[in-house]
Amino acid sequence: MKEITLEETVRKYGELHKEIKAAKAKLDELTVAKEATESLLRFEMEEYKFDKLTVDNITVYVRDDIYISMPKGDDNAIAWLINHDLGDLPYLYVPSQTLSAVIKEKAADNPDILEEVKKIFNVSEKPRVGIRACNSPTAKLYRQSKK
Repeated sequence: MKEITLEETVRKYGELHKEIKAAKAKLDELTVAKEATESLLRFEMEEYKFDKLTVDNITVYVRDDIYISMPKGDDNAIAWLINHDLGDLPYLYVPSQTLSAVIKEKAADNPDILEEVKKIFNVSEKPRVGIRACNSPTAKLYRQSKK
């Protein structure tokens, strides 16, 4: 069995450090390219009125992400939660993901609620393109009317 020297361990550590740094730089580069492509794809899908599109087993779809957080020390937000049967949420700290998910559920039944929420909570909306794998090997185009 070969004995590993301290110098070899230092060299290996240095190599790994360089590889990780290069991988992070590549990831940053790919992320910028993906975001630019996503923006273009969203624009093109809206222009051609596609909500969903499948090509070569890749399905992309238009979605609007919404992020909601509690304003600090706002009694109106707490009162709103209580008035909308969400009083079981902890008032001092409600994680943004939890609040977003709960309000999205409420909005599924009552879409008008989002306008009310925007007046009380911190709301950020981001148009996105989602992606998922598809089982069909043939290209399909789905056009659904936009509301």
